[in-house]
Amino acid sequence: MLSLKQYYYLAIWLPLVFPLLFISKLEGSTFIHCYYILGGIPYLFFMVFIFFKFHSKTIEFIEKEAWLLPLKFIPFCAALIFLGSFIIGITHPDHFGMMMIMAAGFAGLQGIIVLIAGYFYVTITFALAELLRDLRVIKK
Repeated sequence: MLSLKQYYYLAIWLPLVFPLLFISKLEGSTFIHCYYILGGIPYLFFMVFIFFKFHSKTIEFIEKEAWLLPLKFIPFCAALIFLGSFIIGITHPDHFGMMMIMAAGFAGLQGIIVLIAGYFYVTITFALAELLRDLRVIKK
């Protein structure tokens, strides 16, 4: 039997594991590659942030803070986009300004996607927690 806090620590892996359920249907798809490169890499850094932030916190704090996590994830994604664009811009100085403008637009678009996907995962996490509580897999 899991404690609720243990479940929440396991649920942090959901955004990385959930797409793997569909990989056979999307095998070879650029969507999966983009998902893990543009979302997965920054999410690994974000997971470290989450583990340190939630380590000694109460369940109530974690449940309240979870609804803000998609908003807090956006800077991690934007940083990767701007860093990549900056590196490309430095190696091709004549395209630096264009790379920064494209990065800003892409970061804005990715921010919208992060919010949609992030709140999807937060909702799934809490819905699954309720189901597992009812099934007595998680201690109340």
